[in-house]
Amino acid sequence: MRAYGGSLRAALAPRGIALSVILPGFFASPMSQRFLGRKLFPLTLDTAVAHTRAGLDRQARRIVFPRRLGLLLRAADLLPAALGDRILRMVPFRIAPE
Repeated sequence: MRAYGGSLRAALAPRGIALSVILPGFFASPMSQRFLGRKLFPLTLDTAVAHTRAGLDRQARRIVFPRRLGLLLRAADLLPAALGDRILRMVPFRIAPE
């Protein structure tokens, strides 16, 4: 989604259309409650809204919160894909049925 959003932003810029890619961490929501597993750096809904609003107000190209998540994403981008895949497979990821 980051790459798609960045490409879309570049394509729309000549038309005067701004686009912000929002990369939130876990925050209190029905969707995140269904995630079964460890939630890194959880936030309240109000905090997530405040970060999003502040980023949109300053027309940020990328809105990433919490900051520690952003640092982890940048570090992951530097890893070879095979190593990143291996690390992700070690993290249990399950969604509770509705």
